[in-house]
Amino acid sequence: MAEPDAHAAERARLLRAFGENLRVARERRNVSQETLADIARVHRTHFGALERGRREPGLATLLVLADALGAPPGTLLDGLPVPRERKAPTHSKHGRLENPDAGAGITPPEIGAAEPQGGGA
Repeated sequence: MAEPDAHAAERARLLRAFGENLRVARERRNVSQETLADIARVHRTHFGALERGRREPGLATLLVLADALGAPPGTLLDGLPVPRERKAPTHSKHGRLENPDAGAGITPPEIGAAEPQGGGA
């Protein structure tokens, strides 16, 4: 299990790398933070925090930013490290898993590695 400090450090590196990609993509288009935030309909302070690696974008925000930049979403993710550290899953007082993505530690199988067995039509 990962230590909390290792998880926080890795997350911080990931967010800084994303912010750097966002800044580089914005500067390549010669547009200000405020202008791009307006185009993407993202609050300018939130946009600035994303570029500085202080906030984590949601999926919708990632897609909207890429669209505003006129770039594929992968441009903003290019070169980002795959996180290796995970937070331990936590349970609420009602027994529900509050952090379902954490602690899974499961490596996905190769796509197409196992073909389904069964009769054909």
